Amino acid sequence: MFFGFILFIIPGIILSLMYSQALYIYIDEPEKGIIECLRTSRLAMKGYKGDLFVLNLSFIGWGILCALTLGLLALYVTPYCGTTLVNFYTDLMEDYRGKEITL
Repeated sequence: MFFGFILFIIPGIILSLMYSQALYIYIDEPEKGIIECLRTSRLAMKGYKGDLFVLNLSFIGWGILCALTLGLLALYVTPYCGTTLVNFYTDLMEDYRGKEITL
């Protein structure tokens, strides 16, 4: 049973990282359809899933501090995390568009 649980968790994490940028792509380019945004996210995240995973892991400490301050620190942490993820998206798309042009 434990192995079955693990067999669903690991692919779920990978898929969520793979398609995590689709919302940002849709906001950035609203003329694209949802399927095209998912496809672009999948292609852009090739080689960057580990970076995003580590970035998300770095927010765990902030979450613990938010819990210890009963949410008061969330006034700082929420915008910080959001801005960090948007900067990740911006850097990712610069790299992706650069690769797209050279291909």
